[in-house]
Amino acid sequence: MSNEGQHSYEEHIAEEASLTKKQRREFRKEEEFARRALQKTKVRRDKASMALIVAIVIIVVAGLLVYLKRPVDISQVDTSADPVRGASNPKVVIQEYGDFQCGACLQAETALKQILEAYPDTVQLVFKDFPLRTTHLLAQAASEAAQCAYKQNTFWEYHDALYDQQTTWSSMSSTDFTNFLKTLATQVGVSDQAAFENCVDQRETRASVDADAAIGDGLRVQSTPTFFVNGERVVGAVPFAELQKIIEKKLSEIPQDAEKNTNLLNDPLLNANAANTNTLNMSTPVQ
Repeated sequence: MSNEGQHSYEEHIAEEASLTKKQRREFRKEEEFARRALQKTKVRRDKASMALIVAIVIIVVAGLLVYLKRPVDISQVDTSADPVRGASNPKVVIQEYGDFQCGACLQAETALKQILEAYPDTVQLVFKDFPLRTTHLLAQAASEAAQCAYKQNTFWEYHDALYDQQTTWSSMSSTDFTNFLKTLATQVGVSDQAAFENCVDQRETRASVDADAAIGDGLRVQSTPTFFVNGERVVGAVPFAELQKIIEKKLSEIPQDAEKNTNLLNDPLLNANAANTNTLNMSTPVQ
């Protein structure tokens, strides 16, 4: 302690010693009051700092959610080589980014099938692989095998079988799982078992699966299942009723003129008349 500090401390002791007992009690009360006031100020300051931090976190999370929920332009996503099921001329397209080892993806299957049954001429489902490789160690192999089945036009049969038996294979070793994938191919009836097994062993579809995953990364897919319903992001195993509301919303957004034009193009009677007119024009030149 410096001489100045020592001197001040001694003065404080001397001053306190010169006080009466009552004065000392009052003095200590004042000190205690000041100490508590200082402590309350510190607590309020800490609470204010914590409230500010919480507010910042809320704003950041809310902003992130808004950013992720905004419609995504998926018109540039190439789906020409992807498995599809449902309407051939759809008004609503659901792009699914799925993982065969994902429990939530399995749960989502029920609602998806109900939607396709409820909207057979309206909704199309497009499947894209998005295996979560770090958490689901067999997902990549499952996706590659499903794509091998796709090469033999049995993707959806293999897709459904993988999900139906997910609890059976999800805890297998990689060797056992490879054998399981080949056995599953016989169950779904691939046309060329030897070609399928070679496809699996040589990982012929790895590039295709990786390409899907890269597209998902570009669309900021963070978890599975993630759906894009006419561009609107939907995350998780949503129930049928919720998914149906989104479908109906998308249908209501379609301009009536566009829908009429689509209906006219799909009208078999109108197409037949047009075909007859074209035939007449081809056989009877204009005079």
